[in-house]
Amino acid sequence: MAGFFNRFVDRSSDEVSVDTVDAAIATGSHTILDVRELDEWQDGHIAEAIHIPLGELDLRLQELPQDKPVYTICHSGKRSLVAVDILTSGGRSDAKSMAGGMVAWASSGKPYV
Repeated sequence: MAGFFNRFVDRSSDEVSVDTVDAAIATGSHTILDVRELDEWQDGHIAEAIHIPLGELDLRLQELPQDKPVYTICHSGKRSLVAVDILTSGGRSDAKSMAGGMVAWASSGKPYV
């Protein structure tokens, strides 16, 4: 039972940095999945990202390419961790969340549209 609760305490192994995501975009090595709501997406997003709101993700898993690992993104990094759980439950073992979300991305001066 302790292992179950530890998963909610320390999720650092499920996260990657803004710079790691930026490098993945540059090489095209990963699918970038933005799980924010439409209004958040429209306010600004990473150009290379695929948009599937978190509430729709479990029904739209088949839309994600299977040949690349996935980095998930949200506003602050919390919903993207939930997205990692959904992807894992759907059979993927290659999903990670971008720590800090779009707040961290924008604070780092990275481009978005």
